[in-house]
Amino acid sequence: MSATWGIVSAVSCLVLCETIGFILMKRLGAKGVPYEMPHLPVLVLTFSALYGIEKVALFSPSLRVIVQFGMLYCMIAAGVLLLLAFIRHVHYQSYIFILNWLKK
Repeated sequence: MSATWGIVSAVSCLVLCETIGFILMKRLGAKGVPYEMPHLPVLVLTFSALYGIEKVALFSPSLRVIVQFGMLYCMIAAGVLLLLAFIRHVHYQSYIFILNWLKK
């Protein structure tokens, strides 16, 4: 696969992931799920799209680094959200304090 086709497919997959994630966040937010749970499917979709495109497309080394940083960002963000979920179960008062701080 050429680099141009890889870039076009990467951008289209990321736009599709964000669109699906926006729809999921609206539906899950209306159901009253916790703050961090609507964001996890978006991160998983984005990570899987970037991983698949990295394996299929033939990128230059600089573009490959950008795709790998995108995957790293998804993993770290999912880890932070799972840490928030853990804090919510362990100590709810700290969870509320952290959420108020993040929303500022």
